[in-house]
Amino acid sequence: MREVVLGLSIASFFFYYRGRGRGGAVSSFMRKESDACRAFSERKTTEEEEEKQQSLEATLKWVHELREKSKTELLAQLKELKAELALLRVAKVTGGAPNKLSKIKVVRLSIAQVLTVISQKQKAALREAYKNKKFLPLDLRPKKTRAIRRRLTKHQASLKTEREKKREMYFPMRKYAIKVGKVAVTIAAMQTTR
Repeated sequence: MREVVLGLSIASFFFYYRGRGRGGAVSSFMRKESDACRAFSERKTTEEEEEKQQSLEATLKWVHELREKSKTELLAQLKELKAELALLRVAKVTGGAPNKLSKIKVVRLSIAQVLTVISQKQKAALREAYKNKKFLPLDLRPKKTRAIRRRLTKHQASLKTEREKKREMYFPMRKYAIKVGKVAVTIAAMQTTR
């Protein structure tokens, strides 16, 4: 006699996790039971995902409110969130309710949002302070790539040596015309070289 768990037999659970091992030997009855088991597990995961999605949306809505707060208020809120996270972690170890366990992710996300807003405000204030200065701190400069940062500026790259200037002055581009029969060909430019 089979034990029944959540209206489905143990055999169907066994088959569901067993994979392809039994092949054609499995009866159609057991296949139906395994399908029912699969459907139940999928339904359960979708409900959990919906709950998580709703809680995430709730946290994302208040980011614009964080930007309006002062630094002291943000730090106070950060302290509260960290205390809440510590309590939730204690609940996790002691075997708390499942809704508390799912809340850990939401609280961690909230902490990240508060920290992000704090760092963005600090950077904006620094940019304002160094606006008209000659040199910027390294973290405010554009990152780009290491090679681009070491490249010459446009002004430096366009500079010419005295020798180049003289050569261009003494040997400029020559203008000349070629006459083919009675038809004159358009003027072309040619660099004379030695």
